[in-house]
Amino acid sequence: MKRALFLILAAGVIYFLWESSDRTGIPSPNPDHKLSYTGSIGIGKDKLDRSLFSFKANLTKLDYVSLYWYNLDDDGRISRDDSISAEMEEEVLSLSKENNLKIMMGIGDHGDVGRADEILDDKDTQKEHFSDVLETAAEKGYDGVTIDYENLKNNQEEEFTEYIRTLSKEIKNTGKILSISIPVETEGRVTHGINLTEIGKIADRLHLNIYEEYGQDTGPGPIASFEWVNAVIKNALKQGVPAEKIILGTAHSGHDWIIEPEEEFYKDMRTAETLTILAGTGVELRWDEAKRANFFEYTDEGQKHQVWLEDASSFKAKIDLAKAYELGGIFIWYLGGEDPGIWEIL
Repeated sequence: MKRALFLILAAGVIYFLWESSDRTGIPSPNPDHKLSYTGSIGIGKDKLDRSLFSFKANLTKLDYVSLYWYNLDDDGRISRDDSISAEMEEEVLSLSKENNLKIMMGIGDHGDVGRADEILDDKDTQKEHFSDVLETAAEKGYDGVTIDYENLKNNQEEEFTEYIRTLSKEIKNTGKILSISIPVETEGRVTHGINLTEIGKIADRLHLNIYEEYGQDTGPGPIASFEWVNAVIKNALKQGVPAEKIILGTAHSGHDWIIEPEEEFYKDMRTAETLTILAGTGVELRWDEAKRANFFEYTDEGQKHQVWLEDASSFKAKIDLAKAYELGGIFIWYLGGEDPGIWEIL
């Protein structure tokens, strides 16, 4: 009798664990785990009006705002982008402080290959660069700095690690925080010249940019499928990055391909534009459960299109993943491009 009772209890425990594992080996979301939410605003007049509108409407739902408004120049100095006025920066900083948001000063190379070479190779230039960064952050009242160098070479791994190690010491001496924006891979210690293991020990926050699993060079597919994002997270954890430092950088857009007849056509759109096309075609969204993403197909001028998008449903799936692994938070790239439905989720 006791043996039978034990077997029944054991079977119940196994069934519970099987159910809670989402049947994929992924832990179930921890509903009590608190995530931080970061909204980002980039450069360019085509984005700014929409970004600022979304920021002002939704800032109470955010914990951080990351302003990617500073460019890394050829000489190692940094400068505010021409599309950003001093008045605009002052307004966003003021609103953020009034609402207790942490404000990050984003510095990017904006895809310019070799832009970071000077500060990595020349110590005198690097020293001037650090002074420039620290003085600007202090003068403007930023709470920290986000480094976004997207085109590092893998052979610059050691130089970049040492650069971040020194910058981190300088920044933390002023009481500020350091985050790194990282292009991702599903395996390996070094991704795009960034050593995950070493940078994970140094930086306070690592923004894993889970965008462009499928894009201009791949053919149709989701921007960031569930299984791909899961593989990216597991790889970062495997490399020793603390879960609480990982911030999932979510994209918010739609991608359109022509699939019949076969043609080299690709368009990247804001989510709102994507949803407008959907409404105009009269077709329905189709949910891919394995990928946890929506897509639709439509015909225009005899050509068949397939469109994948990141909307509120796929965003919720990524929140669930972040809560399952008890990560640090979610990063929204970019404000003004998102499905308005995400704010109801938050």
